[in-house]
Amino acid sequence: MSINISEILSYLSSAMQAEVYNDNKNLHEQALVGFSTHDKSSENTIVWSNSIDLDIESIKAPLLIINDEIKIPEASNLIVAVVNDPRLAFAKISEKFFKNSPDPIIHKTAFIHESCDLGKGVSIGPYCVVGENTKIGEGTILQNHVTVYRDVEIGTNCVLKSCAVVGEEGFGVARDDDEALVKMHHSGTVIIGDNVELGSNSTTCRGTINNTIIEDGVKSDDHVHLAHNCHIGRNVAITAGVVVCGSVKIQENCWLGVNSSILEGVNLAKNTTVGIGCVVLRDTEPDSVYVGTVSYTHLRAHETREDLVCRLLLEK
Repeated sequence: MSINISEILSYLSSAMQAEVYNDNKNLHEQALVGFSTHDKSSENTIVWSNSIDLDIESIKAPLLIINDEIKIPEASNLIVAVVNDPRLAFAKISEKFFKNSPDPIIHKTAFIHESCDLGKGVSIGPYCVVGENTKIGEGTILQNHVTVYRDVEIGTNCVLKSCAVVGEEGFGVARDDDEALVKMHHSGTVIIGDNVELGSNSTTCRGTINNTIIEDGVKSDDHVHLAHNCHIGRNVAITAGVVVCGSVKIQENCWLGVNSSILEGVNLAKNTTVGIGCVVLRDTEPDSVYVGTVSYTHLRAHETREDLVCRLLLEK
């Protein structure tokens, strides 16, 4: 399907209130094949940038998306769309116009239990295993070698990337009188909402008694571990290598930085940002940023919360 510049401009104007400059009508019907970067731009593409040092004269693409901090060039061969967030524009345009969506398939090497409930348009890739009584919603994709255990529920339009494991028992043990470790049976399951993505080689454990829950819109990177009984709120972003221990509650719109760790039972308030490599040992406050080791350290006299965060960073 061919996409031309006029279609992109129309979308940007309606969806992102873009202001258009150097609007050369002769370019409107030019076909576009996707995006290119400003330093390696090519014809028939779109370039987006947040850089104030952008070398606009070197751009070969016919359409440039920038924010209002960049000086608008006066060039008749380059249409400029100004939006609040060019990165977001790139994401939305890529998803809407240039996403490669192959026809859904159930690969012949996949094992799917006969009791499973698969929605319309579900794709299940090579060597996947889907356990009994599992429910998978419309349009969801399981890539290669994905394992989904019994009784798991997955919503619509989700993506489980290659080698993800969902619904296996987590690490739950108790010590006997002779110090022997006794494994706990996990009778809960995993409930996943709509538009969720779980990364490659990620593990999402079933609940011990209560279910592990992942709400709508959560995006998780590769090598992420979500332990039993976690509750992940809407639109939480979890980057690579994060470990979320058991019974953690993460409210909506949080961001967990690369290789951060969240101690069991901790509650992350909404809009919490956890920095790279951060270790969170206590509950957080809404709309806050945490770095270093977030422990049970108390505020000192006349110390603000921001002072505490800075002190923890310096003491790391």
